[in-house]
Amino acid sequence: MRKKAINNVAARRRSQLKTRHQKVLGRQKQYFVFIKPAAESFSNP
Repeated sequence: MRKKAINNVAARRRSQLKTRHQKVLGRQKQYFVFIKPAAESFSNP
C-alpha cells in the first residue's frame, strides 16, 4: 500500500515534468518554424 502511494507520487512528478518539457519543445518548434524561414528569406534577398 505504502509502496504504491510512493509510486503514484513518482509517476505524477514524472508526468508533470513531461508536460513541462513538451511545452518547452512546442515553443522551440514554433520558434524554428516561424523565425528561421523569416531569417533565411531576410538574409537571402
